[in-house]
Amino acid sequence: MSPTGKQRLLDQLQALASYHRKSLLHRSNQQSDQQQTSLRGQHRNRYGPEVVDALVPLWEASDRLCGKRLHSLLPQLVESLEHHGHFQLDPSVRPRFLLMSSATIDRLLASVRQSSGGNGWRRPPRAHSGVRRHVQVRTFQGWDDHKQPGWLEIDLVAHCCGLLEGRFIWTLVATDIATGWSESLPVITRDVASVLAAIQRLRQQLPFPLRRIDADNDPAFMNALMEQWCDAPEQEIELTRSRAYQSNDQAWVEQKTGC
Repeated sequence: MSPTGKQRLLDQLQALASYHRKSLLHRSNQQSDQQQTSLRGQHRNRYGPEVVDALVPLWEASDRLCGKRLHSLLPQLVESLEHHGHFQLDPSVRPRFLLMSSATIDRLLASVRQSSGGNGWRRPPRAHSGVRRHVQVRTFQGWDDHKQPGWLEIDLVAHCCGLLEGRFIWTLVATDIATGWSESLPVITRDVASVLAAIQRLRQQLPFPLRRIDADNDPAFMNALMEQWCDAPEQEIELTRSRAYQSNDQAWVEQKTGC
């Protein structure tokens, strides 16, 4: 209705009911709010228990995806499961079922997620994360007693031209804090065994005994195999690590690698 038509309607109501114009506006607004509330309730009631009962097996079959991902997968998932005879969607439910939004899917599955097993499950920490927790952290100010040679900072350099794709060689760089002595050894693959073998070869080439290894938080260094080798009675090598995202903690070796 146009604004002029609304004004004429209010004039007629005011003349017939003898109400103040503001009171008529207030009552008409209340009625429109009630109509909108009833429409919202009808919209929510479109998806009854039969829709939830059909949605739960599909949610389980998709490995409990979130609403946004399940919404995009739903048509293909229903077609595939029906084709192989694992699922049958009621024809009366299908039109509403395939028109659900991702927010509606999350709302309908909220109670199911809360009561399902594994709710609140978190991925267990990785093995190298546990090693990091009990390896001592050394900052750039922690070299006050480095007068004796044998305290090395180590790092890996990738020869990949800036693209970590495909196969390429790595270089293990070690720098002694007291003397500045540096060694570089090639590493074909960046796995735990290859890096440890390179450190063992490095130890044989040094003109002084290896006393401490200070590495970054790379899993190639922070792992159980490396920790066990350093803690062995015949080695007596102290393993420390720098802080995450603090390259200045390894300033000596970073100077050699050019980082």
